[in-house]
Amino acid sequence: MPSDSSSCSHWWHAPVYLAATVALVVAALSSSSFSSSGHRPRSGDATPNATAGPRPAADLSPDAALILHRAGFHLTAAILQISPGSLLPPAQAATLFAIPDAAVADLSFPVAEHLFRYHTVPLRLSLSDLLKMPRGSCLPTLHRSKNLLITASDGLDRSISINGVPISHPDAFLHGPHAIHGASGAFHRFDGQEPVPNAICDAKTAVDAPVVVPWARVVQALGVRGYVSFSVGLSAVIDAVTRDSLALDHVTLFAPQDSGFDQVASPAPLLESAVKRHVAVGWFAYGELAAMPVGQAIRTLAKDVELRITAGGSTGAVAINGVEITEPEVYATEGVVVHGISRAFEPKPLST
Repeated sequence: MPSDSSSCSHWWHAPVYLAATVALVVAALSSSSFSSSGHRPRSGDATPNATAGPRPAADLSPDAALILHRAGFHLTAAILQISPGSLLPPAQAATLFAIPDAAVADLSFPVAEHLFRYHTVPLRLSLSDLLKMPRGSCLPTLHRSKNLLITASDGLDRSISINGVPISHPDAFLHGPHAIHGASGAFHRFDGQEPVPNAICDAKTAVDAPVVVPWARVVQALGVRGYVSFSVGLSAVIDAVTRDSLALDHVTLFAPQDSGFDQVASPAPLLESAVKRHVAVGWFAYGELAAMPVGQAIRTLAKDVELRITAGGSTGAVAINGVEITEPEVYATEGVVVHGISRAFEPKPLST
């Protein structure tokens, strides 16, 4: 890290350099918008040039930069145009939150680079993906061990805030492994070259490394323990389940016996929904489930579907949605615990 005196001696170069960079890129982008093709990418365009066919992710930076330029994120567009791989690595999943020019214009280039890395998540997250994550979820970033925090989420008006900053331009650009959203401000105050620590997420990271649910091992364990049909079903939709559980530290899986799970041959959307309603948010040992009162709700990965305790405690065996847990804690490891159940859960919409 450069010394304080070195940083100060070059500080005056920053506004001139960044302003010149923005001016050059704005001119280039403005010129390209009047090309002979007449194509003008819109916010959220999945294929920026339909007549040209699919294009590699690495070639999409000009289209993404043009969309950001038109939305007023000139500096983000400039850096994306000049060095696209630094913000959206080719062929790697990433989500970029564009920063308003006013939040970056007075920073030196090294500090601005740190800031942009703090606004890049190494996951491909559309607005719909973000809205599925509960408030308080932590998102990893490219800036060392620094994380972002989902502080507000409203599925009705499809709005979300991160670190208290509303997302002003959701789904500005979606293509392949990349997503870009515009933010109404920077996600933190800047103190030197380090983001101000996020008390919730960074404290969690400081204690131990984030827990990642080992889904591949879970699939294998289910097959070995006789839950073959559910293992096959989980394996078929494992990408969707992994994506929706990325922000979760722990989950509880309720695995139906083979005779009670016949959704394996269902169309992909139905199979995905069936599997997700058997994945509860949180790590619940059998004793914890038994101690829950009848009627207690348990949230699942399935949208608008919940589970409820229907028998337990002094009444004997624990039952959820009328289905008995027949083999408690058939498998348990860091991040996940599995309980065997007699048959599959039927869809049960969230109560109003």
